[in-house]
Amino acid sequence: MLTAIDAPQIQAPAMTRRTFAIALGIILVAAVGWRWWLLARGLPELDSDEATYGLMAQHIARGEFSIFLWGQNYMGSLESLLLVPIFALFGPSTFTLRLAPMLFTLGFILGSALLGGWLISRRSGLLAAAFLALGSPYFTILSIRAFGGYAETLLFGTIILWAALRGDRTAWGQVWLGLVIGVAIWTDFLVLPFVVAAGAIWWWQRRRDLRGRNGALLGGAALLGLSPAIIYNIMHAGATVTTVSGLSVAGSSGHAAAAASPTWLQTAGALLLQPWNELTISLPVLSGTWFAGMQSNSFYAANFWSAVAHHPVAYGVALLLGLATLALLSSLAVPLARHWRTLAAVLPDEALHRAAHVRRQYEAAVVLVVVGYLAAFLLHRQGLWAIPRYLLPIFVAVPVLFGQLERLIAAASDRWPQRFSARLARLAPVIITLPILAWNVGNGAQITTLQTASFDHASWITQDDQPLLALLRAHGVHTAISNDYWMGMRLTFESNEQIIVVMVTPEGHPGFNRYLPYVATGLRDPRPAYFQLSVTPEAATLRQSVTAGQLPGYTLQTIGQFLIAVPG
Repeated sequence: MLTAIDAPQIQAPAMTRRTFAIALGIILVAAVGWRWWLLARGLPELDSDEATYGLMAQHIARGEFSIFLWGQNYMGSLESLLLVPIFALFGPSTFTLRLAPMLFTLGFILGSALLGGWLISRRSGLLAAAFLALGSPYFTILSIRAFGGYAETLLFGTIILWAALRGDRTAWGQVWLGLVIGVAIWTDFLVLPFVVAAGAIWWWQRRRDLRGRNGALLGGAALLGLSPAIIYNIMHAGATVTTVSGLSVAGSSGHAAAAASPTWLQTAGALLLQPWNELTISLPVLSGTWFAGMQSNSFYAANFWSAVAHHPVAYGVALLLGLATLALLSSLAVPLARHWRTLAAVLPDEALHRAAHVRRQYEAAVVLVVVGYLAAFLLHRQGLWAIPRYLLPIFVAVPVLFGQLERLIAAASDRWPQRFSARLARLAPVIITLPILAWNVGNGAQITTLQTASFDHASWITQDDQPLLALLRAHGVHTAISNDYWMGMRLTFESNEQIIVVMVTPEGHPGFNRYLPYVATGLRDPRPAYFQLSVTPEAATLRQSVTAGQLPGYTLQTIGQFLIAVPG
């Protein structure tokens, strides 16, 4: 017997595969064109973390493989591996650096359309694809950031759910899925809620065959895909697990982590504050608003609320969109929770019943994923700037939300005049979606490089680096010393490693250098250049050193936001 959540929807005349394929192709072209236009405008501002993935790709091409992102023991190097052939074909540049995450994003959009079209309706799949193609500014910018894990998690998560729902019991199906799971976890632990949701699907489908040969094949293949991380952790005493667990409210975080463990009162305060931050900051950011610095790597609540004061209407619209999304998700989750026992029920073999049952498992798995992420990052200790991007995987719910929207409209249409009900029920989801797409594109078109810049020493770092690089080259500089990480790795990448930037603290100690061989090479240079952000105390110290003759033969110049001391 079908439950209320399985009630048939009012459908448009069946959309043919040809129509679906043509429409999806147009949407994918729009997704590429929209992102290409942003990249052509120099957006987003290059980030030193992104530059690190590009530098790793160049080193991999020379035979130097790294398991994880330089300078840390999590987030695998898959994106850098994909960049190797891209750089070989088109050369390394800020533009080509963004092609790898764009490809993963396009895969996610395609997968969302196909999965939604299979289990919800082809119309829901297309609306979901359109929403993601012209997504909120935050989603769109992050979808072309070479950050090494976010676009990948969306694609891998979609593949994992699709494979689990498809229920391929062949040996090859288990091996293939196991490899995807292992590689996904190595790439970014952020994918784990999808793995848990896939486990729930297997439980609902009573996959007892996983206890035998197929289970061994699935587990063995997952271990093989995860083997780079396993080998690394064996050699480094479980460093990845220690670091990731340390990012919770019960642990320590970042470089300041080691200073002290939080007290129980601090932990309780963090637990109470996180839901409020998710609701009032992360949710509006994901829903479409755009405020200065929302893509930065040192974002503070004061920055956000200052921007809100200048854009109250934009914030209000974004908050309402976010709350409406939560309400739509809740309207799906509540009946699923009430009928959760039927998720594992053995239904008759009729096609309608079987399709409805798998659709219900898909919706329940997506709800589990969303709840999992929201709950996990209530316990997270990273700064506010990190939480919206760590919640990016909840965009996997878009096809399901459009399906629920269709279902609610169909139910409400029973009260409309009969001659209008069917047509309005078909058109209403499109009518609702179009202004949201216009909102997204309108906000995205207003993005500036400043709004995608890094925040350091109370300044947004944004400038054209070519004049600075030209000055350094003109003076024969091969090494530059600075205390500014957010410029260091990006200058090294932009110069194609012709100029190596070494981070050194004001006290003369090595700063945060992701790649230690750069430090050893750079510090041997007898005539490096020095540069600092002009507004910092380090810049004042540099000026004093040159003026006092402590750096004989050096001259001072100012380019953009930086003070540079170059050798004569």
